[in-house]
Amino acid sequence: MQRQLGQLLAFSGLLFIAATTLVPLPRQAAAVEATPLWCLICGAHGGVDVVNNVLLFIPVALGLRLMGMRGTTVIAAGAA
Repeated sequence: MQRQLGQLLAFSGLLFIAATTLVPLPRQAAAVEATPLWCLICGAHGGVDVVNNVLLFIPVALGLRLMGMRGTTVIAAGAA
């Protein structure tokens, strides 16, 4: 039962990530062009963006742990 819950949570988390990050926002095109490619925490909302991205991946990580993956494997999967 725990493994099935983990699979459901991980899959749902991945769907949520895809739905929230793959939607184009044309009004942000100018801001994207002005931001350097290698800048991870830039602009007035850079810190908020990082926190939101970390929070976005928590359900996936929890689901993978419930499926029985080791913590180091989950961290490596999240980093990839």
